[in-house]
Amino acid sequence: MDSGVEMRKGMVLLTVILITIVLASGCIGEEQHSGSSTQTAAQTTLEKTPQTTETSPETTSAATTTTTIAKSSTTTTSTSTTQQSSSSKYENIIPWKPDGVISPGEYPENTTFGEFHLYLRVDNGTLMVGMEAPTSGWVAVGFGGSRGMKDTDIVIAYVLPNGTVMIRDDYSTGFAGPHNPDELYGGGNDIIAYGGSDDGEHTIVEFSRKLDTGDRYDYKIVPGERMRIIWAYGAVDDFLSDHVEAGSGTVVVNG
Repeated sequence: MDSGVEMRKGMVLLTVILITIVLASGCIGEEQHSGSSTQTAAQTTLEKTPQTTETSPETTSAATTTTTIAKSSTTTTSTSTTQQSSSSKYENIIPWKPDGVISPGEYPENTTFGEFHLYLRVDNGTLMVGMEAPTSGWVAVGFGGSRGMKDTDIVIAYVLPNGTVMIRDDYSTGFAGPHNPDELYGGGNDIIAYGGSDDGEHTIVEFSRKLDTGDRYDYKIVPGERMRIIWAYGAVDDFLSDHVEAGSGTVVVNG
């Protein structure tokens, strides 16, 4: 009887030990599984992190490239618009004719100084000029020079009642003149063609000359460069009377 009890106690003790071993094994397996999962998650994170880091610069680069292209496109469009605007003045140009009539499309450049209108055009190295003022007397324009009229290349003209145009290629030596024909100083008359009209209220004179005449008393005109001009008009048909209005300014002639 006592031996049987002892045997049962031994079996119970063995069972408890086995259960303890089994439970302990399960905990170890869970810990290993948990550690494996953590490692896998860490690997996944490590694998994703470099991809994210590499993608970000590429995305930034792509955005930068797109922005650059967009700006370049805008600049090109702006330049194209400017070129079209600049060339539009020359689209409807008609042949130049020194007849005392300023026709639409005859002069691409038109600058107004008070009531004095200056028209300019360049063709094949030749400058064409139109002058218009509210007078029945003389009109004049000067190129280059310094203060006042000093060292200025001047063209002065008027139209007689019979339609004859009187015109001179002058040079002024002083602040207020005098201005005399270039021939007086050893130069020449470099006006190529001219014409004019006087309707009793307005005088128009047109003339042409080379951009570079080679005459030291003529101003060398360079297309695209800003140049100083003086202008004036008087009330009498002559080359000596005082002006009614006069002034100066700058213009750019293209050609």
